Amino acid sequence: MPASPAEAAPPPARARHVGRRRTDRSARMSRWLEVVTVACLSVTSSGAASTTPSTSSRPLLATELPPMSLEPAESLGNRAPWRGADGGGRALRVCTTGDYPPLTSYYASTEEFSGLAPSVLRQFGSMYNYSITFVLTTWDAMHADLTNGTRCDLAAGGIADTEDRRSRFGVSVPVLTYKKVPLFSKENEAVFQTLDDINRTGVTILECEGSANEVFVRELQRQGILSAPALEVLPSSKEVFACLEQYPKLPFVRFLDSTEMEYRTSLEDSGLSSAGADIELPERLNPKIFDVYLADKSTEAGRQVLGDLDRFLMGARATGLFEGWRRVAWETRYQGRNVTCPLSFTLV
Repeated sequence: MPASPAEAAPPPARARHVGRRRTDRSARMSRWLEVVTVACLSVTSSGAASTTPSTSSRPLLATELPPMSLEPAESLGNRAPWRGADGGGRALRVCTTGDYPPLTSYYASTEEFSGLAPSVLRQFGSMYNYSITFVLTTWDAMHADLTNGTRCDLAAGGIADTEDRRSRFGVSVPVLTYKKVPLFSKENEAVFQTLDDINRTGVTILECEGSANEVFVRELQRQGILSAPALEVLPSSKEVFACLEQYPKLPFVRFLDSTEMEYRTSLEDSGLSSAGADIELPERLNPKIFDVYLADKSTEAGRQVLGDLDRFLMGARATGLFEGWRRVAWETRYQGRNVTCPLSFTLV
């Protein structure tokens, strides 16, 4: 992963166990967030006009996300933070892939997690008395890890709200919104100017196994929109970016979230182009996507966690705290294990 001077400042020490008992100050902040959230929910349920999301491909700011009606406001204001029998915070396992900066990043050498999702959930754990442990997963294994609390109770970090996920898991209020865009090297800007340019023999589309991006590309194939290119599915997002960086002259394309494109192409030493944001994709197949957190909804504990998390996110959005965390995540430069492209090509 490309790094900048920010890498000199390591992430918070030992992020695997980050929950702690709330201080008086954080308790007051939590109560303040609850009051603001109840007010927001009350306005939403009363039928007041909501904010209309922007139509651009950039991620919406917290203030631009649509208000969500969750449950009666009076019930939210009376819920006390969960405490274990010994008075400590409840243990909460959070699965995240760690391969999607700025939303989630994993430092293999220190086993530490950083990015927007870990930062937000550390704040959540502190304010709501949850002791959080981050669990490294993959896109292909994430659903199985979350089902019935097999390995985790929550999943976070670049997860799109889809019908399949909503049918299987509890889904939080949205934290970001984006669309799918094609990403390629700067050296291929003249090659790929329209979707028809991508739909050609000799082009290779690279995607991560089990991701929503892979599902999106396969749907484009099924619809005949991408009938000519080859599709290579790699184990993780890191391998995909390694191939794009290692072979900038080859006609490689990756479809991904505009959030990730914005971050990747903003890096000073990036060889990737943002020109794909201007390529029009079929609107019916590329609606706005909401980034959400998932919870195991099969248990009362899982449903309570989701309720607490929704209340926290709504308050953080309303007060501007979430937007502050987002900006920090976008300005950070993330380290990562060095990987190479698992594919071999001969340049002629």
